[in-house]
This record gives sequence, C-alpha cells and structure tokens, in this order.
Amino acid sequence: MTNPPFIADLERLEDEIDEALLHCPNDDGQMFVELRRRQSHLKKEIERFRHEVLGNRTLH
Repeated sequence: MTNPPFIADLERLEDEIDEALLHCPNDDGQMFVELRRRQSHLKKEIERFRHEVLGNRTLH
C-alpha cells in the first residue's frame, strides 16, 4: 500500500529538516530547538494522516 502524495511531501520535508539539523551551526541553539520542535510536530501529523488513510481504506 502506498502513501498518498501529501504524506510523501511531508516525509520529504521531514528529510529536509533532518538535513538542516546536520548542518545547523553549533552556536545556534535556538534554531536547533525550533527545528526539532517542528520535526516532532511533523512526525505526529504524518502518523495521524497515515492512521486516517489506513482507517478509511479498511472501512471501504
């Protein structure tokens, strides 16, 4: 089963955040914390969308 395109887009954004975290300057703690916060929120949203999509597919 494949994910809908919007979930794939969110996963790509999550990968971009991972990449940005790897290159985040050590002296920019605020940026690091903000990126981690956004990544955490994004992961939760991806899981919520997956659950909704899979739930809808099993009901039909």
